[in-house]
Amino acid sequence: MMPVRSEQQWLYSQIYFLHPDQGDAVEPLALRAVCDQFVLEVIPNLVSTFQEQRWIEQFFFIRYAEGGYHLRLRFQGEAEYLDGPVRAQLETAVADFFAAQQAPLWPAGTEITADTLLESGCLRYATYEPEIDKYGGPAGLAVAEAHFQVSSEICMLVLAAEQQTNISRSQFALELMDILLSEFGADPHEKAFLLRAYTAY
Repeated sequence: MMPVRSEQQWLYSQIYFLHPDQGDAVEPLALRAVCDQFVLEVIPNLVSTFQEQRWIEQFFFIRYAEGGYHLRLRFQGEAEYLDGPVRAQLETAVADFFAAQQAPLWPAGTEITADTLLESGCLRYATYEPEIDKYGGPAGLAVAEAHFQVSSEICMLVLAAEQQTNISRSQFALELMDILLSEFGADPHEKAFLLRAYTAY
């Protein structure tokens, strides 16, 4: 099964952290912890290798609960690299991660390979469809995708800091939002209004 990309040459993968046969074997908070571990241990190594080899130009990820708890991970680069070493190393890394975690994410006694991950639906490829109109056209989309990467990098830093300091990620997030609003010149009343609206959203 070949990955499907848009004309912008993105490899778009979805990593579901629980085998369909495992049902409700893992609590949501435990799944979140597994995803944290993947973000902290697997993604930085992949990105470092891909960037060092100049196989990718950009990357970003986002968590989703729709259809099952999963991570959507995207890499941008030239087709020959995305369809070759990037995909191959991604699949190996995901298989190794699942093998290390196996119980209770995966049925005991079953082999974990890239093929079995794909067959089970724990690893999927999809078409990345950029929301060009939403971000104001191609130029705005380019800025948005650069922001997505920075946001992903900040996410990894925050998760690492949370583990090292025992300070909740929520506290880091609030501080980052306050800094961002300050950069746009918002006064305390404007910040309060925007944060209340965001909470309601």
